[in-house]
Amino acid sequence: MRIVSLLASATEIVCSLGAGEMLVGRSHECDNPSWVRQLPACSEAAFDISVSSGEIDAEVRRRLRTGEPSVWGRIRDDALLLDCRTLREQELAEAVRSVQKAMT
Repeated sequence: MRIVSLLASATEIVCSLGAGEMLVGRSHECDNPSWVRQLPACSEAAFDISVSSGEIDAEVRRRLRTGEPSVWGRIRDDALLLDCRTLREQELAEAVRSVQKAMT
């Protein structure tokens, strides 16, 4: 099994469970344990994150209101990364079905 972790806490859990060798990719925020930084980052922030946490929070909230993504993703041709916080349930279901169809 190959795992791409898109949540820093999930990356830590995978490693804590002794399954770190299954990780093949990570989010741009994953940095613990330190060796995961060697894995390819499969996401990136869609806006400048070098600003204060308050400014980041305000921008994420603005993007949620307007439906703009706050994270861009790229994994491979046969995978898809979505910022699920900004998708309607129907859009997410359609995206999952299309990935499932492409992988069969």
